[in-house]
Amino acid sequence: MECFEPEDYGDYILPLTVLRRLECILAPTKDKVVDLATKLNAEGMSEAYLDWEVQSQFGLSFYNTSQLDLTRIAETDDHVFDSLMDYGGAFSQSVRDIWDAFDFAVKMRTLDQAGRLWPVVKHFSTIDMSVEALPDAQMGDLFEHVMYRAFNTKGKAAGAFYTPRDAIRLMVDILFESDDLGLTSPGASRTVYETFMPRRIQTRANYDLAA
Repeated sequence: MECFEPEDYGDYILPLTVLRRLECILAPTKDKVVDLATKLNAEGMSEAYLDWEVQSQFGLSFYNTSQLDLTRIAETDDHVFDSLMDYGGAFSQSVRDIWDAFDFAVKMRTLDQAGRLWPVVKHFSTIDMSVEALPDAQMGDLFEHVMYRAFNTKGKAAGAFYTPRDAIRLMVDILFESDDLGLTSPGASRTVYETFMPRRIQTRANYDLAA
């Protein structure tokens, strides 16, 4: 990506990382979902009905109705942008909303005009981001690292864009903590750290802090 400033790399890497992860998750059921979508479309069924059927039959909260994937798109350098737009537009509405948030079409057009879209798509098509290769926890770590690298080069705090998992666990503990007496007794003074962090260290939920 020498055509772009290093601080902008994340603007292109993040959406393609999400796209590759999603298509790897959908790969095992892709053909069946495409067949179902074709059948229901021929019957004039709505997208909302397809959402329900996919959830019911495959346990998926999102899907893609196109025969395309990054591997097929990368097989030729002809019409890569158009194919990528068709592919992205064939995802269910919840995923299309993600593309809008990423400004996906604009970013991919920029890559295309710079002559970089095809090699970038080809590269991402070779990365195994299946759940077997990258369990959810590891994928979360990878995505957080990419976000950190992306926003750090822009001089922004990555923490402003996502909530660290340690903070989420701590908030959940506080929410469900039953020690009402210790919090409401006259003169009682307890810090969040002394209440919850020793337990986290003991259970190794936060192994970095415990090390």
